[in-house]
Amino acid sequence: MILSSHRAVALPRRQIASSLLFVAVMLACVATTVFAVSDLWDKYQAASTSSELLERLQSRSAAALAAANSNDPRQAPVSPFLEGQTVTVASAALLRRATAAIAGAGGNLVSSEVEPTSSEAKDGQVRITVTCELEERALQSLLYDIEAGAPLLFVEQLLVQTGSAANEGGRMRVVLSISGIWRELK
Repeated sequence: MILSSHRAVALPRRQIASSLLFVAVMLACVATTVFAVSDLWDKYQAASTSSELLERLQSRSAAALAAANSNDPRQAPVSPFLEGQTVTVASAALLRRATAAIAGAGGNLVSSEVEPTSSEAKDGQVRITVTCELEERALQSLLYDIEAGAPLLFVEQLLVQTGSAANEGGRMRVVLSISGIWRELK
């Protein structure tokens, strides 16, 4: 009899252990499902944000194209190239455009340098290097203004040096290497 009572107690322990194992496996499955759905939701949100941004950029470019193709004399077409009789004039136009973008972002121009053109350089490429000081929140608008405006300009290199907030009032020193394509006026 002692043997049979021992078996009666052992059976429920096995049932409890297997029940706990089943619950643990089910919780793991539920957790995996929740994490997978969460990941899919994050990817959906990112894709939605990207498609909204694409729609805004396409509508902006469509509006610019319509304005460029209109016969309205007030809407003069804008050339994507730096214009000037010589490469020196084109370099000056590039420097003027960069200086205006820095001033528009609330920055101060510290120094500027026109990089000499060489025979190895790409055909018609003009490059400048500017150093400016501006606030951190203005950096994105500066980069957008340079790359989204006309003529087409490209930020080739960006170096940012942050200073201590007490010394410089929270301003950063930014070195930009900007290039554009020059097309000689005929």
